[in-house]
Amino acid sequence: MIVSLNIQHLYDFNKKVSFAYSYTNNVGPPLSLDDNITYVQEGAFKPTSPAIAVQITPYISLGLTLNFWDHGLYDNKWKSEYRGEGNGFYVGFPFQVNTQINERYAMNGLRIDLFDPFHWQNVNFNLGLLWELKSNLNLGIVFKSPFDVQLDHDYRFQSSIIFPTSPASDSQDEINFRETVKLKMPMSYGIGLAYRWSDFLTFDLDAYRTDWSNYVLRDAAGYEQNPITGELQKDAHVTDTIQIRFGGEYLFIGEKRVIPVRAGIFYDPEPSKGSPDDFFGFSIGSGVAYKNIVYDIAYQYRFGRDVRSTVVGSADSSQDVDQHTVYMSLIYHF
Repeated sequence: MIVSLNIQHLYDFNKKVSFAYSYTNNVGPPLSLDDNITYVQEGAFKPTSPAIAVQITPYISLGLTLNFWDHGLYDNKWKSEYRGEGNGFYVGFPFQVNTQINERYAMNGLRIDLFDPFHWQNVNFNLGLLWELKSNLNLGIVFKSPFDVQLDHDYRFQSSIIFPTSPASDSQDEINFRETVKLKMPMSYGIGLAYRWSDFLTFDLDAYRTDWSNYVLRDAAGYEQNPITGELQKDAHVTDTIQIRFGGEYLFIGEKRVIPVRAGIFYDPEPSKGSPDDFFGFSIGSGVAYKNIVYDIAYQYRFGRDVRSTVVGSADSSQDVDQHTVYMSLIYHF
């Protein structure tokens, strides 16, 4: 039996987007606008996770992890700021428009009901199974339970339109409110195979599904919104995603140390309206195992083309995404 206590960085909400666009309306009163948009989002979810693994038979092991999301050690939250600054003409009159939206979401409260494990509040569990089918073939299965995230939501909207040549037409607007909302996190599950070709070489293949169609934000009034598209849940039409990963590891085994070399490729789609956005990538890594210390480092490149579509003004837009990530870990065995 193995028992551990972990602090994990599972969800990262950091994002920054800036762009400019021009809009012209020739139907009705003439209107033109040149706008600059900036959107910044920061935050993360880091649960405290006690875990246990038990060998049931010489060939089967089971694992259980509890993720406590509102634990007090880290303020699990995210905040965002939207800014729009533009200049234009309306019926020949010049104007300036400024818009700012600030939002903050922070976790609040814990609730566990043993008779309803799929609706815990700010807590969920992971189950894992490792089965040695043959001496050189292992099967792994993982299940991550759905759960409800209770959040305190602060919202502030400020907008102003200024007509320098016609001050009487100026307008300002401001909206502030606080509410408690519920974010329904979806279940996910996966299966994988690892084949040990020799004492030095291992290959693995796995598939992982996330039920994004059940990802819902419910506000204090009971309205259900899809956080991915921003639409009402009944109109969002978001489908589930399936990740596919294939990789291998080769071990250089010395008298005092072991040096692994790893590489893999993957298909890692993102949920979107309609069909998922396609993302692909590869990873390479190495490390060293010496006495009680295991050190690993890996590089991952992930990319998507014509993805994360949205509407800017009256036109559709999309992005070409390139992501470079470096991972490092250090393990000490007592």
